[in-house]
Amino acid sequence: MINIIISYPLIIFVTNSVIESILFSAMKYSKWRYWLKNLSRTIVLTVAVVFATIFYSSLHKILGLIGVILGSILVLVMPALIHNRIIARTSSSRCFNYFIIAFAALFFFITTFLIIYCWDSSEKK
Repeated sequence: MINIIISYPLIIFVTNSVIESILFSAMKYSKWRYWLKNLSRTIVLTVAVVFATIFYSSLHKILGLIGVILGSILVLVMPALIHNRIIARTSSSRCFNYFIIAFAALFFFITTFLIIYCWDSSEKK
């Protein structure tokens, strides 16, 4: 529950930002846009609550899987790619960045496999 309380605002902010940029980027600022954005946020929250209720028994596994997928990309791969693009000048620093990317890919595949492989094992006890 603590994981959900802490991670939900981080996830929902990005979700709302993407949805609002797609739906409301062409609209001028007005009361109508304000209330449509509030409706959009309410729908996103409602969908999240419905999914959390439906998948309650597996929610910790779903959050773990999403954490592995997004965490390995956002925390390991993206900084290494950005460092390669902006700062890395020597071949050793580029090589180290590629090592981090390879480690992230290995970490991603192994942990994703383990989460999916052990998905039902704790529910049978």
